[in-house]
Amino acid sequence: MSTMPNLNHIPSNTSLFIGPGLRVEGRITQTSKDEVIVVAGTLAGDVVSEGVVLVMEGGLIEANDEMRCFELQVRGEIKSKEGKSVMLEAGLLKLSEAARVNVGEIKLPPGGLEQARGGILCARLSMSEENSF
Repeated sequence: MSTMPNLNHIPSNTSLFIGPGLRVEGRITQTSKDEVIVVAGTLAGDVVSEGVVLVMEGGLIEANDEMRCFELQVRGEIKSKEGKSVMLEAGLLKLSEAARVNVGEIKLPPGGLEQARGGILCARLSMSEENSF
């Protein structure tokens, strides 16, 4: 059962909004550090962002190969496309109690993970100073 996201909490600096019931396929690249990508529907593809990516409750990212972003806030779900091993790299990964992340590998800097009790993370996690963020 999917939860309808609270659309009152969309950041004002949102440059891309994928709404509930909408499915977008492809690669998204964002170069602005001051803008936010919000996924409340489904994004099937890869994301490379210098800014913030927010996956709202009910939102889903089905990653092909990679996800790279400065900050990734997950209240919904991120998973690898069937049979793929996805690399997720972020400067900060924030997981809410409703978050579900199931990818191949996650690379974060030390201190780059904030996880609420109940959030699920299934991946090989490595934290090192060698992080592009």
